[in-house]
Amino acid sequence: DKAQFLEYFASMLEAGLSVSDVLQAFYEDLDKPLLRKFVKDTQYGIRNGKQLSQCFEEFPELFPPLYSGMIKVGEASGTLAKSLRSLADQLEKTNALKSKVKNSMIYPAVLIFALIAIVIILLVVVFPRLEEFFADANLELPPLTQALLTLSNLLINQWYLFIGGTVLGVWGFR
Repeated sequence: DKAQFLEYFASMLEAGLSVSDVLQAFYEDLDKPLLRKFVKDTQYGIRNGKQLSQCFEEFPELFPPLYSGMIKVGEASGTLAKSLRSLADQLEKTNALKSKVKNSMIYPAVLIFALIAIVIILLVVVFPRLEEFFADANLELPPLTQALLTLSNLLINQWYLFIGGTVLGVWGFR
């Protein structure tokens, strides 16, 4: 939304509209509450003698300091439309990169989820059956196998501890 807003802003300035006219046109069409508040406050600020960059500075949650700095440079050099277009392009590139990173994380997340599910199935279904087999055979089990069987019994009999531990672990990680 911000990239589109900045792109349209630049296009309207290039078409010869004043900043006040552009803001008025935006105010009537915007449906995003924060952008709408920004446009309204910016209209008021421009009418009272503020620079556009000063209005951008008042909304750091919407526009980081880099934006107001670029706009200040554009105002001083007479290339406001070009500065807005550059910001829009940069924002689109940033959004594309974030999207690629999110998409690239889906595959590992699915693999981790599948791995956890397989381990739980092994501990809950397969190992109890193996334990019965080993008990019938009267074999002495290696320590690692004994540890896995103990973990399996704990998971089956005290599952609520594992769920609570997982929830606390995720909460602590966040």
